[in-house]
Amino acid sequence: MKMFMKNSFGLAMIVIAVALVLTGVGAPLGLCLAFAGVTTTDKTDGQVGMQALRIGKDGTIRKRFTIPLAKQVASDVLQLLAVKAGWLVKQVHIIMVTPTTGDALTANFGDDGAAAGFDAAMSLKGAAGTRTYGIDGTDAYITSAGRYYPAANTIDLAFVTVTNPAGDVVFDLIAEVKDFSV
Repeated sequence: MKMFMKNSFGLAMIVIAVALVLTGVGAPLGLCLAFAGVTTTDKTDGQVGMQALRIGKDGTIRKRFTIPLAKQVASDVLQLLAVKAGWLVKQVHIIMVTPTTGDALTANFGDDGAAAGFDAAMSLKGAAGTRTYGIDGTDAYITSAGRYYPAANTIDLAFVTVTNPAGDVVFDLIAEVKDFSV
């Protein structure tokens, strides 16, 4: 504490932190400013959010999914990734970990505005390690340089074809995000 008191910058940071806490803006923000730390936010089922104090910065969110296929049918929709208001999602990548061994399994990746906005009719039978992503000129959100979310939403998987599903399908979803939230 004495070190902070000796220089005016340290003292100013403590005063700002105390003012933020006392005015109700929030202790976490005040502590982040005072000690220059960053936080990680857990959103949905362990989803890791963008780091705090990164407004206007790029980042990625990666989440692994294991989906039991015995209960899935065409037109089922799974909400996979929570999107905060103020985020621009520029691209969504899917990396296969364990593909299905069934006859056919395809899905769209999008949101409630466009079921296939990020990637249309992606096969979930691809070999392990296969990466797929939206293509400019084909997938609407990629063609328009991403999708800006003025309100909270989710990135969804919508099953298109489910024929003789077998076992579980495991994949990683990676979203490239720019945070414009305040």
